[in-house]
Amino acid sequence: MKRMLIAAAAAVALYVLPSAAFAQGGGASTTGTIQGRVTDSSGAVLPGVTVVAASPSMIGTQNQVSTETGAFRFPAVPPGVYTIRADSSSGVAKLGMEG
Repeated sequence: MKRMLIAAAAAVALYVLPSAAFAQGGGASTTGTIQGRVTDSSGAVLPGVTVVAASPSMIGTQNQVSTETGAFRFPAVPPGVYTIRADSSSGVAKLGMEG
């Protein structure tokens, strides 16, 4: 599992999709979405992996668990540099990306 999860580091695709959202009262705020898929080196999806997003731009961290298709999504995150970490449920291996 450790080897598969380490290989997933290279396979986790991150897309920051900026979108404009209008707050009540007409003021605009800008947020983005971080989404991706956790896979092993053979391309097989890894469901049930905890994915953590952290950034100085937000208070604390956000956690998501990859779906049965390996997908994860962090909607409406503020602009900034994020560290994304995926942890196996067994705690055997950890991997991460920053950018």
